[in-house]
Amino acid sequence: MTAPPGSTSPGSAPPVGTIVATSTPETTVAGTTTDLVPIAFDGPRFDETVSPIIAGLAAPIGQPYSAQVLAPVFALPADAPTIAGLSVTGVMHHVEVDPFDDTTVEERTVGVDGPSDAVSLQAVADGVAADGPWTIKSVAVSGQYTTVLFTDAAGGRFVLVGDADAQPGEPTLQYHFEVPAEAVPVPAWLAALPVPAGGTIIELTEGVGAAQHLGVVGGDGVVVVRISYPAEAADALAEQLNPGLFLGAGFEVLDSPLSNLNTRVDLRMGEWSGSVGVGKVTSGDQLLSLDVIYSFRRTAG
Repeated sequence: MTAPPGSTSPGSAPPVGTIVATSTPETTVAGTTTDLVPIAFDGPRFDETVSPIIAGLAAPIGQPYSAQVLAPVFALPADAPTIAGLSVTGVMHHVEVDPFDDTTVEERTVGVDGPSDAVSLQAVADGVAADGPWTIKSVAVSGQYTTVLFTDAAGGRFVLVGDADAQPGEPTLQYHFEVPAEAVPVPAWLAALPVPAGGTIIELTEGVGAAQHLGVVGGDGVVVVRISYPAEAADALAEQLNPGLFLGAGFEVLDSPLSNLNTRVDLRMGEWSGSVGVGKVTSGDQLLSLDVIYSFRRTAG
């Protein structure tokens, strides 16, 4: 797999800054109802680490859609179809471990300023199929969305998705390519966050511009990572995700209606805001594992 810009080699242990407990005087955090004590964090600033990665992903935006233009971000299949006259509007990649068979797949998504209604998209799809080697496997229309699945003789697949009611900032047409991956790569920006040891990264999303995955639009920049921990790690997670650690890492800890300092912390640093939360994976009454989800979005001034 070609690791996305800013990602390191795939691995099960995320890089972490060294967490050093200190006897820092108690400090009141603006905008919170709880006095928190900053705990020193030996790592880079999150905004200074993630912003160059998003800038790299954004480089193809506004340029003609082609494998050459997208090469610095990720490789397209050698026989990836092109449609003349389209420009890139957004880029997103999503890598996830399938919970049922433990395989890992990366979805490489490119938003383009192409046709979005069912009739126009069908004409585009017919043109792609006529050029080969791709054949139309299925066409589905659901409300404003038209989805065309293509396959080739080697088992490759890609999808064209048109949104006839796309709002400003959303893609009208997207290419989705699926490629196998050895593991979910470790994003470089994770080193700027307090991350408990002992977890396995099972999902990563990074994107920017008019491209989306499962309703998440790239916008000015979005990053999400999900890390799985054993069920018995609950107490350790509560300790190692102390909000004071995020203060020490340079974040502002926000007092919001959704914040619960035991299970979710809302954060802000510069143009970036987001949250860190702990979720439970259960089967009936049995707790199988715990997921820590880091999710941040940039809002340019």
